Amino acid sequence: MLILNNLFKYFYFIEELYDAYLNRIIDYKTCIKIVLRAYFFLNIWKKYIKHCNIQYLIKWYNLQKSFISIQNYDIFISMIKFLVMLIIAHYEYYSRFPLFL
Repeated sequence: MLILNNLFKYFYFIEELYDAYLNRIIDYKTCIKIVLRAYFFLNIWKKYIKHCNIQYLIKWYNLQKSFISIQNYDIFISMIKFLVMLIIAHYEYYSRFPLFL
C-alpha cells in the first residue's frame, strides 16, 4: 500500500506540472505555485534517495532503481525552469495579453 501511495504522489505532482503547462485558465500565481511545488518535490525526493543510500548503504536506495531516470529528471527540471522564466517574462512585458502556451 505504501508503494501505491508514493506512486500516487509522483503522478499527482507530474500531472499538476503538465496541467500548469497546458492550462490556459489558471493565473500566474497559481501556475508558479504548482510548478515550484513539483520542483521541490523532485529535489526533495532525489536528496532523500541519496541520503538513504549514504546512511544505510543498502543497494535498495540507489538512484537507478529508486528514482526516475536522470534524463527524465533533467527534462522535468528544465521544463520547470523554462515555464517560470516564461511566466515572468510574459508578466513583465506582455501583461495585457493572455499567456497562450
